[in-house]
Amino acid sequence: MSPLLDHALIHGHPNRLRPAIDEILGSAIAEQSRVRQIAAASRTYPEAVEDLVLISCSRYELRLRISWPQLEQSSDLSQIVSSCRWSVGAVVLSGGCRLEVFQKANRGIPVYEYGRSWKEGRAEHSTLLWGNSALKKVLEVSLIKGNTCALLPCTLRRWVADRDHLTSTLVLRVGSGSSHAEVFSRRPLPSSDGSTHSRLSESELSKRVEHYLSIVRLL
Repeated sequence: MSPLLDHALIHGHPNRLRPAIDEILGSAIAEQSRVRQIAAASRTYPEAVEDLVLISCSRYELRLRISWPQLEQSSDLSQIVSSCRWSVGAVVLSGGCRLEVFQKANRGIPVYEYGRSWKEGRAEHSTLLWGNSALKKVLEVSLIKGNTCALLPCTLRRWVADRDHLTSTLVLRVGSGSSHAEVFSRRPLPSSDGSTHSRLSESELSKRVEHYLSIVRLL
């Protein structure tokens, strides 16, 4: 881990994180081997969202999630609620978002319930429709730049970014990682494997990172 980032995380001061992220991203796109490594592990989503895996090892994974400003937000992906394979800690670096927490309920929002599973040591997953279910919202929190939060793997959550501004969140995943997670959607997921993401090419990754850095350095 970068010494600058290590110091920022230990002391828990969000304002110290931006220079550390600048350092990691700047050095990453300067080395083709790192560009290739990050691109292979990272994902882009239809709603102008990038999920960049900056550091990954057996004990933890550090990601930068970037939500680009958008005039219109599709309702499909914004309706997805899920648990996670890891315990998660997050800090908002720019913009803001809304965290919503749900529970299963006998009466509530009707949803399709899916089970998503991973084979050991593999990034690819399979998604199976388990049936119909219902959810109720039990918590809603608005997070702005500098705010932090922590979630257990079993927490059913949905993140809704402020699409009027560039929102970026540093996410630390810790633990060994469960082999499965629950996914809930108001609409049926794609029939292939339930995926809603695609990979970033190396050139796309470099361009997105350079654009991101040019914006956040002005904030």
